[in-house]
Amino acid sequence: DQLNDELEKRSGFQKQVAADRETYKTMLEELIVAISNFKPADMDAAADFLSMVDNALLPLCDEAMVLKAFPEFPHRKVGLLREVAARAIDLRQLASAIDVKRPDWKSRGNMQEEVSFVQAEFNRVQSQIEWHGRTAADFSKNCKELGLPVDTTGEQKVRMNCVGAAKYVMQIGLAASDRLPGGGGG
Repeated sequence: DQLNDELEKRSGFQKQVAADRETYKTMLEELIVAISNFKPADMDAAADFLSMVDNALLPLCDEAMVLKAFPEFPHRKVGLLREVAARAIDLRQLASAIDVKRPDWKSRGNMQEEVSFVQAEFNRVQSQIEWHGRTAADFSKNCKELGLPVDTTGEQKVRMNCVGAAKYVMQIGLAASDRLPGGGGG
């Protein structure tokens, strides 16, 4: 034990950890209270609060090492908030990826390329949304632990955008068939 103590005293890293513990002690104690008292209204509020927490922890040389001196730090709650925020961000990105009406959607050179691209995005999004479905029970339990209402609008938005993408592919297919000799499928 004495050897460990002596090595820690000589280590520049350990000195920095000790300095951070002292420098940020008041901020960390206030942050612990804020996290412990935080009751998110929705996933966006949880994500915004987590952003504030992460920004407060950013100056620490090593978050885990500094927080070891604060056993009352609510690691579980922060972990749950990180999970909720990550899920919300992932669902927004999935919804955007398959949104053919988004302003930056770029049409491909021809119908076949466009259909292939939409199909590839649909397959990628589908496997991820299925994962979200498989993990929904655990996610719901974690939301309950946080006192957060379970919000399924993100998943619904992804599914609706998938329907929109399928409709888009059918529309370009019909438009192409109308241009063929003897066409007029519309």
